[in-house]
Amino acid sequence: MACAAWKAKGYDTRKYIMEKCFNARFPIQVLSEITQPMDSHPLPRGKACLPCRYRRIKCDGVKPTCSRCKEKGRLCQYSEEKSGQELQQEVVALESRVREAELRKHIVAPTLGNAIDFNGIPSDWWMMDEPPVPMWPHLVEIFFHFAESCGFFLDPERFAQSFYARGPFGHSSRPSRALLSAVYLTSIAFSRNATLMSHEPIFLSRALYYASQAPSYPHPSNAKHGLQAEILIANYFFWRGHIQEGKSHINTAMLISLVHRAHKISRIPNPARAEIIDQLERVKGFWSAYLLDKAWSVAGGLPSSSPDGLTEESRIDAPWPLELQQFKNVHPEQEVQGYDTINRFLANPSSSFAEEDVSKFSMACKAVTLLDRAHSLGLSWAAARDDETRADLTAKVIKMRHATQTFKDTIAPLPVGANIQDALVIIHAMAILASIRLDTSPTWSEHSVESALAAVALVDSTSFKYIGHANPILGFLLTAIGQVLVDELARIHGLVRKTKDDIEQEAMMKNAADRLAVALRACGAESPYVSDQHLKFAAQVRWLS
Repeated sequence: MACAAWKAKGYDTRKYIMEKCFNARFPIQVLSEITQPMDSHPLPRGKACLPCRYRRIKCDGVKPTCSRCKEKGRLCQYSEEKSGQELQQEVVALESRVREAELRKHIVAPTLGNAIDFNGIPSDWWMMDEPPVPMWPHLVEIFFHFAESCGFFLDPERFAQSFYARGPFGHSSRPSRALLSAVYLTSIAFSRNATLMSHEPIFLSRALYYASQAPSYPHPSNAKHGLQAEILIANYFFWRGHIQEGKSHINTAMLISLVHRAHKISRIPNPARAEIIDQLERVKGFWSAYLLDKAWSVAGGLPSSSPDGLTEESRIDAPWPLELQQFKNVHPEQEVQGYDTINRFLANPSSSFAEEDVSKFSMACKAVTLLDRAHSLGLSWAAARDDETRADLTAKVIKMRHATQTFKDTIAPLPVGANIQDALVIIHAMAILASIRLDTSPTWSEHSVESALAAVALVDSTSFKYIGHANPILGFLLTAIGQVLVDELARIHGLVRKTKDDIEQEAMMKNAADRLAVALRACGAESPYVSDQHLKFAAQVRWLS
């Protein structure tokens, strides 16, 4: 087997499994490798698997799953000796944590109720299938505090009811194993509790395992819960700054949604139908995957996995996503319908702003559509080598500029004192970046510079009272927009002789870039990805000072 070959060469077999499984998405031949014992001999004394060690029971040391764990259906894990390179990586990670802690000191977090009292809770609680019942209220409160920014699309009331329903882990009356594991991972990672966060790796491992094995565990909501689990895991990776891993899970989420044809739900019947919430969740689940796919494809320079609408099968007919409360306000005899949703919007952005489909989430989906198309056009323009191609692209660019400006004029203004976490900030930032990406001038035009300054003014008008886990895509958007300021500073910096206007422009760009760096620093206080974006941007600004 390939696994044995790797072991013979001295490679880590667990790393081989993870790499094979999560890149290939568990093809049958890989699953057959994993399910066969890799080492039938017991390990030396003191080398038992972690679950057996913590339960102080005899372990036969069989990998990847010992007999005890296999019999009990537990997730079996072994501690591994670390190489010098891995230890060095841990040191770097710890230094990064110290830097994050320094930034967090300037942020005042809200007090979450139901503080965990670990008295009476088993010391090995984190090795159980799920945390003990006394911990649930606290973990659920943490999760719902950040659920919206993590791409949670299920009805909160129904989810809470099923979460607290009687039944063991994975019971049909409760959320699926994959979804529960992803929810616990999110809560642990965002908890700001050192004790909880110290067990983040085991909860990540568990979430990845159950997400990959979701089809093996029958559940009445397997597809929908599997989709939600993949989106939550992807958001975790984006927050951590692991863009390719996050995009891999979004690709899986989009595949689940397409297989179940959520993009083809062209009508949602009136609220009298019992399955209305299921339909709303399926539509919103598709758009949640679409939004993340498009946004992080642009941010990471990665290919999109969303349907392109070039064929009838890939055409998106699902209506723009509604919030549940919005749908409750729709007249009983009305039906929410969709048809060729994306192409109709791009043809006439002002025509799709009917009262029932204007929500912040639907606006974000429209904004990311414009950003994706503008980004693609910008790349095509840069790669064009002949006048005929440029002429064809010029017509498309002009048309897209008009669509983007029409959309920008329709976005609701940001309320006075709105928090930086407000979804409208991201919607405005996406539209601004879309217009910048359509700038075909050799150097940034005056319009792009004005757009960048408008983005800085937008951020200046927001409140930073509590940032928390701001949507990590904001880090990319602000940094990409800030690049206009940096490039303009570099242009002026390179002038042999500066006029009075140049000097004033330079001072204005420097001031705006500094203000944007402060905003990025605040947004990155609890997001490793945004923190990294801030450090890179601030370094560019300092170099030009």
